[in-house]
Amino acid sequence: MKTNPQNLKFKKYHKPSTGLSKNNSNFKVRFGSLALQSTSSGALSFSQIESGRKALRRVLKKTGFLWVRIFPYSPITKKPLSVRMGKGKGPVNT
Repeated sequence: MKTNPQNLKFKKYHKPSTGLSKNNSNFKVRFGSLALQSTSSGALSFSQIESGRKALRRVLKKTGFLWVRIFPYSPITKKPLSVRMGKGKGPVNT
């Protein structure tokens, strides 16, 4: 699984709002017969997605298929601690 996309329209994005959660009543399983769904909203890093995939693969062994339909594509920027306000957005924090 790749950690970063090949090309993005913009290098830096606005931070998404994490306080809102989607309505879970319209949830349908697109592939297979079982699904894993989150109960709260938040950001996932690549290492969290990869560790979850490895744990599920260990349980499934070679008997089932596994589709990961999320991708950590939004770059997170952060300015250093000792920098004053202004002067643009900070570099992408990897």
